[in-house]
Order: sequence, then structure tokens, then C-alpha cells
Amino acid sequence: MVTAAMSAPRPSHCFPLVMACRDTTFKYSNLSVRPTSDGRYEVSFDVKNTGFAGRGRSGAGVCWCRVRKSRTPAQRVERVLERFSLKAGELKHVSVLLDGRSLSYYDVDAKQWRAEPGSFNVLVGHSSEQIELTGKLNLTSAIAIK
Repeated sequence: MVTAAMSAPRPSHCFPLVMACRDTTFKYSNLSVRPTSDGRYEVSFDVKNTGFAGRGRSGAGVCWCRVRKSRTPAQRVERVLERFSLKAGELKHVSVLLDGRSLSYYDVDAKQWRAEPGSFNVLVGHSSEQIELTGKLNLTSAIAIK
């Protein structure tokens, strides 16, 4: 039996996480995801203050970075926020470090955080509904954190 509630379109987020001064606009570019020597991953990208409707203004915002296991029904998500302030036309290189916990989910039976090897999607943007850049990282060995 299908009810009206089950067949209705799912609503979008009522209040997506957006934290930016709306007197200006920002452009994201040059995403790079690479492993570091200490077992973490560096997600880096550029953010540029591109002005708003021709009126270049200084502004502040927050970059939103999300990590999700590819091809997994359960969404194992970590959000990392990085605040920035830019003058009109200014470009800033932003780096975010992801550790094993950022890629993990909590295994109730084992009572620990775990991550299986495989591919993870890296999403960067203004908010959860304004993704500007996408990349991938590959975890080569399992992680267990107590």
C-alpha cells in the first residue's frame, strides 16, 4: 500500500548550513586530495572573493567539506568547516586535514570507530546544498579507533 506521504517528494533541507557574508560571492577551484606522511589526508583548494553584482566587497565565509564512503547505503559523513575572510578579488589557498576518524563510522558491536578500505567522495562548497568541488580519496587499509 502506497500512501500520499510515501509518494510525496522529499523536502530539501529547511535550513542548509550556510555561513557566509552575502555582500559578496566566492568561487572555489583547484581541488587536491592527497595522503600525508602521517596517515592523514590533505584536502586543499582555492577560494576567491569574486564580488557581488559588480560591487567587490570584503567578506567572510565558511568552507564546507564532506567525506562520504562511495557505494555505501549508510551515509558515513564527516563535515569539516574552515572559516576565511577575503578582500575583494583576493584568492586564498585553504587546506583541511582529515584523519582516520573523519573516514570512520561507529561499530556498535565492536564498540569502536571503523573504516573499511575503499573509495571515499570528498565534497567541498558553500553549504550542504551548494557543492562546488568533488574529489576522491582511496583508503588502502582498514582503520579501527577505540
